[in-house]
Amino acid sequence: MATSGERDLPAWEQPPQRVHLHMMKKEPQRLPLGWLDLLTWEARRLELIREGDDVSGFVRAVGRGLAADPPRDPMVAHRQTDKRGWITIGLDPKRMFWREANALFSAAAISDCKDQRPKALDLLSSPEALDAIGGDATLDLDVLGLSAEKSRLDLIRAEHLRARARLFSDGVAATEVAIAINEKATVAVGALRAALVKYAAVALSPGDRTPDSKEVYRLVDSWGATTEAWSALGEHFDALLRDLGEVEPEEARERFAQACLRVAQACFAAATAAGRESGRWLKAAALGERVLHAKLRPLRTSLRAPESSSRAETNALEGQA
Repeated sequence: MATSGERDLPAWEQPPQRVHLHMMKKEPQRLPLGWLDLLTWEARRLELIREGDDVSGFVRAVGRGLAADPPRDPMVAHRQTDKRGWITIGLDPKRMFWREANALFSAAAISDCKDQRPKALDLLSSPEALDAIGGDATLDLDVLGLSAEKSRLDLIRAEHLRARARLFSDGVAATEVAIAINEKATVAVGALRAALVKYAAVALSPGDRTPDSKEVYRLVDSWGATTEAWSALGEHFDALLRDLGEVEPEEARERFAQACLRVAQACFAAATAAGRESGRWLKAAALGERVLHAKLRPLRTSLRAPESSSRAETNALEGQA
């Protein structure tokens, strides 16, 4: 971004805005004078109401508006849309951040990607930066974000990630792993929920009557098992991200698949532990475990066969030959 030299100042060093902006329907707009101006941009302001020498109140007023097609904030992720052009990417309250973490690497892997990661990551993963800090250096990233609708603030979130610097430079492997493990996590949590739905449906159907589906889903949601599973898998993702670079991508994916199996089984056991005293609930648990086992089969089949088993199979084939 071009700078206006001495005029590019932080907001507190610039001449004050004119007063009574709260009387305007739309704030005055202009382009930033440089990075200092943009990064301290005053989008909102408070105007004091005075009665003589005393302040009797205040008005929340508009501040400075950005003119059309302004430079994009280098600390914020953006997405290109057909109607609105480049917009900032907010947080989805229903999804944990780590499930979208592949976007931090994909910009380095896909040149025509419509999602643009923060420019600060491009600078941090530039050849000059990697030469200075080393590609194997571990970066600590604090990711801050919010979900808002106009003046309503729905969610504020702070996340922390650790990863090797070179993963942000050549993001192909990291992106592929992140996408693959997201798919595995979706299978695991989906299997867990399906098993719990079966468990709840059988437990709530004495005499083989058909239970109310709303009651079934309300009971399943009350256990919080899927939320617990996503949280636990997030911890495994953090560990995988730290190790990626020391292990091959295939091994990283397999480790995460094994973690998915363990987490799904543990969360199912925890959610159903309290009801394993009566016969109907024991039957429900057995049927739920059957569903869980069937739904987790894709994860089991994705695991590589142990080396000893593979060697035994090879020897058997050679013996037959």
